[in-house]
Amino acid sequence: MNQLFLISLTLTAITLTPFSVFAQNNRTTERRTQPTTVVYRITIPNLNRAKNYARQAAEERNGGLRYYRAEALMHGPVEKTRFVENSDGTVTFTFYGGAPGAAPTIESVVTVAINGWKTYVNYNGAIRER
Repeated sequence: MNQLFLISLTLTAITLTPFSVFAQNNRTTERRTQPTTVVYRITIPNLNRAKNYARQAAEERNGGLRYYRAEALMHGPVEKTRFVENSDGTVTFTFYGGAPGAAPTIESVVTVAINGWKTYVNYNGAIRER
């Protein structure tokens, strides 16, 4: 009886060993980063409004929504877009777009003057290399 118990114990140990080795070798590394605080000179509501004006200028320049859609980030929070606050109080957005449902083929760079909401399409053409 003791021999049967030892054989069962040995087989159980051999069976479970690969799982414990796998579990020990498959550890994940946790990285903790410091939160960053971004300070904008222009308020978030005004930046969001400027983003909408920039997107609408590109839509108009490219034939309207039937022919052109800006990338998804231009429809979400302004903090997720690519923009630069210029020293003269304007904001310049760079974004991509193209035919609805297709991969982007057009790069648009649009500057919006917060004081008066005038838009300037600086570039609207083929996507350039960065």
